[in-house]
Amino acid sequence: MRIKSGIVTITLMISSMLMAMAQESVPVACAGSIVRYGVEGLPNSIFEWTVTGGQIVRNYNDSIDVLWGKETGSFFIQVIEHSEFECTADPYLASVEIETPYVDIGDVVNVCAGDTQTIVLSGNYKTFRWNDPSVTTTTYEVSGEGVVWVEIMDDNNCVNRDSVIVQLHDLPKVDLGEDAELCGDDYLVLDAGGDGIRYAWSTGNTGQTITVEQGEQKYSVEVSDQYGCTSYDTINILDCFPYEEFKKSIPTAFTPNGDGSNDMFILKHIEKWPDAEVEVFDRWGRRVFKSDVGYTIPWDGTFNGKELPTDSYYYIINLKGGNEPIAGSISIIR
Repeated sequence: MRIKSGIVTITLMISSMLMAMAQESVPVACAGSIVRYGVEGLPNSIFEWTVTGGQIVRNYNDSIDVLWGKETGSFFIQVIEHSEFECTADPYLASVEIETPYVDIGDVVNVCAGDTQTIVLSGNYKTFRWNDPSVTTTTYEVSGEGVVWVEIMDDNNCVNRDSVIVQLHDLPKVDLGEDAELCGDDYLVLDAGGDGIRYAWSTGNTGQTITVEQGEQKYSVEVSDQYGCTSYDTINILDCFPYEEFKKSIPTAFTPNGDGSNDMFILKHIEKWPDAEVEVFDRWGRRVFKSDVGYTIPWDGTFNGKELPTDSYYYIINLKGGNEPIAGSISIIR
């Protein structure tokens, strides 16, 4: 926080050496400012100055420059006149009110990636000025890291400044993985990661991990870290589709005649085995089709771009993942 200062001349009038001790108030001074105070007395007098709450930085005999400290409150200036005839006047006192306008925008603002936070100006001021001159309201929206400051001025033209550090934080990492299928006694431990200090699962659990079992269900978790940053993830546990049921669902024939119905060798539920591969052979053992991994493009009954004739063909479906390959026949009917 930095305080501006200025120089002001204020004159304390002393009419004669016979003046009794007196006290008056002079205008408010700003903390951290330099102010000049002076007196009028007899010619060739020497003036003895005493200041509380500030430091005399220049002494011109009948006037002084005072650097006021940052402490606020009521302080005093005292001056004693010594004439050239070795006469000394009673001390003359003046009270000075030192003030600093109050301003506060906090110390640290934490901003989550992709979010914004609002800095609110609080204090006693007549005018204010942010580091960004385009901001003219008493609130300041921030979304990135850096330093934000505001400078204020009160009715006595005293100036003060406050600053706040803006820190940007990444969102907590949370990844429950791909959707999964559980069969029989299978179970899966879902881990929301170690970036959070608070976990809110759709199940009501509040720990970092939960264990789920067979049964179609959607699970979600919200993870919050120490800065209030939040991430969210979900996972679907799918109904089990057993190996034997898949074997029963394999068709025995298809009709690639272009009518849009049963034109390809469709294997329902093969997506349950994402590493599956399919090969097809003719009756002489020539391989006429080999799929990509996952069988994402079904066989359309062609070989090297030409239609194969009506006949029976033999396939091998390798599901992998510990399952035995499945062999059988498929007929093309045209």
